[in-house]
Amino acid sequence: MRTCLLLLTLLVVTSGRADAQPPRAGSVRGARFVERAERFLASGDLGSATSLFRRAIQADPAGSAGYLGLARVYVQRGVLVEARAVLEAGVRRVPRSLALELALVDLLVAQGDLESAALRLEEIVRARPRRADAWRRHGEVARRRGRFSVALGAYRVVVDLAARGEQVVPDDLEEARRFVAALELLLRDRDPVARCDGSSVRTALCGG
Repeated sequence: MRTCLLLLTLLVVTSGRADAQPPRAGSVRGARFVERAERFLASGDLGSATSLFRRAIQADPAGSAGYLGLARVYVQRGVLVEARAVLEAGVRRVPRSLALELALVDLLVAQGDLESAALRLEEIVRARPRRADAWRRHGEVARRRGRFSVALGAYRVVVDLAARGEQVVPDDLEEARRFVAALELLLRDRDPVARCDGSSVRTALCGG
């Protein structure tokens, strides 16, 4: 239940950062369905919200809001498998939607599928190297998988982006700085070359 609540919060936040898109045929009609669905969702009528989010997707299959909303309903019901299927369909049909991509990553993490999340994040940061929110997630997933060097590199990118004036959420920057310091210490302590003390093995590893 705690995982579902956390994921629901993430999906709500992601929905609020919907990608800016040019007008499309059906987009106005789809937006109306989404608006009505949100009202039903807020009142706790999940059945009506589900139906209207589905109608939004049918009316505007190239818009991200319907997929994000329907996924939120399934998360609220605790059906993460269905939520994942909806987001995967959304990513296929709206390939340039970062909101959908990151929502899917967050869901994969909530399901414990860190390998799939890592693969998707690698693609995202290659395509969008200036997105600090994607790099922060990349660092988190790598750290949870024990890929500490990869995590350190990702967190360093977040710090560097902030230094260059790119938009970085303050909490993301604070987290990145904290883990850069911790991971640098961890990796230094694990590196035998960095811990040379004159013993024969470590001297050899140090090249001396």
